[in-house]
Amino acid sequence: MANFNPQRLMVVHAHPDDETIFTGHVIAHALRADAQVQLVTLTRGERGNSRNPNLRSLNGSPADMANYRSNALLRAIESFEGLEHTFFGTRAYLETSQDSTGLGKIFDRDPLYPLTLTGSGATVVAEELVPVLKRFRPDTVVTLSPKNPHSDHKMAYKAVKKAIKLLKTSRPPKHFVVAEPGDSAEVRIGDSSTASIKKHAMASYADFVTISENSFDFGTGEIKFSEQEKLRLVR
Repeated sequence: MANFNPQRLMVVHAHPDDETIFTGHVIAHALRADAQVQLVTLTRGERGNSRNPNLRSLNGSPADMANYRSNALLRAIESFEGLEHTFFGTRAYLETSQDSTGLGKIFDRDPLYPLTLTGSGATVVAEELVPVLKRFRPDTVVTLSPKNPHSDHKMAYKAVKKAIKLLKTSRPPKHFVVAEPGDSAEVRIGDSSTASIKKHAMASYADFVTISENSFDFGTGEIKFSEQEKLRLVR
């Protein structure tokens, strides 16, 4: 079984809100243990889709959507006391459009596809990640799983895995991924304290995420705030 006790943790996510939805417990747990934690967000969430009728106008304006979601992220970060954050990429990678079925199919005809995170390719993104890793010097990195249906999450995983290899160090950081439903997990993280922090951070995304007293739903079904986050080590 893998141990998860980072002193310098880097969490790499594709979009604003991923950090809270998928790794809110993980971040809060590491900060509570006095780890230094840096969140790297790869896009500004331009292609997000608001289900809130009052925000539908954002769906047709990538610049306004990016501004709205980026500000929501900055508010969420305040819930994680001590969390460092950076928006990534000299190219300002765009969020990759997905089809309306939710199956992760890319809009290949999108003229902006070469500028998106997925369209840029793992090598390009990894080469930009290398100096970020060198500056922060994490002993542990967390991403979503390559089994996640969104292509940007797959790309984040691929780019981090390649960047770690490009470091060419004898002591590379451990790479953990968030286990998908049905996957085996080596580490389970979350208790009432981290759940409270996750819930507080999630309030920043209330216009995109349906939140109740004990659970949230971002379009895939109800998830309890108390549900632990599961990690497995990439070997």
